[in-house]
Amino acid sequence: MTTALGPSPLSHKRLAIDMIAASLQEDRGYQAKFLDVLRFQDYNMDLLEKFQTRTVFCLGTTIATHIFQKEVARLACSHRFLMHLVQAVTACHDRYLAGSSYAEPDPLESYNLNSGLVLYQQKLSQPLRPTDRDALFVAASLTGIASFATFQARTVEDGWPLRDGDLNWLRLSSGKHAVVELIDPSGKESMWKPLIENVAKEYWAHDVNEERCTVFDHLCSPRETLISTIENPYHETIDKLATILALECNEKNWIRLLCFLMHATPGYTSLLQQKDPWALMMLAYWYAKVCQARWWLARRGILEGLAICLYIERNCLEDQKLQEAVTWPKQILESLMAIEQIEYS
Repeated sequence: MTTALGPSPLSHKRLAIDMIAASLQEDRGYQAKFLDVLRFQDYNMDLLEKFQTRTVFCLGTTIATHIFQKEVARLACSHRFLMHLVQAVTACHDRYLAGSSYAEPDPLESYNLNSGLVLYQQKLSQPLRPTDRDALFVAASLTGIASFATFQARTVEDGWPLRDGDLNWLRLSSGKHAVVELIDPSGKESMWKPLIENVAKEYWAHDVNEERCTVFDHLCSPRETLISTIENPYHETIDKLATILALECNEKNWIRLLCFLMHATPGYTSLLQQKDPWALMMLAYWYAKVCQARWWLARRGILEGLAICLYIERNCLEDQKLQEAVTWPKQILESLMAIEQIEYS
């Protein structure tokens, strides 16, 4: 008597890989030179499974995680730009878990991130199809995560603003707000409508009359007129920061904490590019507040936050208010250095 053997699990995996590869080939509308860039293979399937069973649980809020786990893999299998970004973020998470988040991404991770960004920008530059909108919303989130987490400085002394660097991650974060307005994820046909409604509820769930005193208040005169308020590049950022500094960094407050830089004004971004000390200090306070919330915030938040503190200590010696203000974020960030294996030099 012989026992009939069932199909090998490997045959099921191969079938799934072939089906995904075929589906991705059906995603048209890109420039010709990008039509055949992604050949979905075993390596890609392994990363997709890691995203679905691990990475998806540590990206955003609870409600976002539920929708991401249910929908993102399906969307990625029919949208090449999103599959590339899912692969890149998962590979970046792999590096973080291996204790080498400071290392250069390997060629496959770089390829996926660059390809995903190129194809994502192409989609945004074309008339939007209804079938693309949900995938574009996910892509907007993943590009922000990938740009923030991709950070190769090894020590505090190597970090911006002590060394040259760019604010590409901030531009992508601010740009997400524009993308959200373009694709309208709150529309009745969008699968993201429950998430957007929850975000709006959590973002505005605070008492407008609450006391909000901060070390930045002297930058805004209580006698400012409407015109002077608009002209003051600090005003709106201080107002937003003041509402979150007293909050605990937990699941309930996560959206409000994260949205601070999603809505960064051009005036504030310009101040950061100029290394304005008070603008830098605001960023250091935000880093100290959120850096423990998610893996992709941790290393840049701690290292770059401490680099800001050193920059101010060294270059603003005569400003007593700045020297006093630097104490709180520096204490918080220094207490977390060992967790992320960060050193000053």
